[in-house]
Amino acid sequence: ANIVLFKAKPDLLIINGPGTCLPIVFWTYVGRNLGLFQGKIIFCESFCRVNTFSLTGKILIKFDLVDLFLVHWQELVEKYSDDYEKNSDKGFKRNMNLMLIDSFVQHDEKES
Repeated sequence: ANIVLFKAKPDLLIINGPGTCLPIVFWTYVGRNLGLFQGKIIFCESFCRVNTFSLTGKILIKFDLVDLFLVHWQELVEKYSDDYEKNSDKGFKRNMNLMLIDSFVQHDEKES
């Protein structure tokens, strides 16, 4: 993964759920901090995660590795926004950018 990333020098990395994405995120983060490329990292949480984040999501938040964290459910935004403000000393970073995916994707409204 690291060889491909350092050759491709991505501007944007969009990842989702499985823990297999962690090495790719890590090497993108390292390359960015070494100034080798400017890759932004967006994590899209699984659709089935309604009440809590996945283990991968928790790891990415704990170590502040993503630039944008997308979720599918408003309940997660409300729960973790409150937890984020109240419990920043418990591992939630101050610059976590959590967004509902519906707010991120633009929809064309067509009149019927």
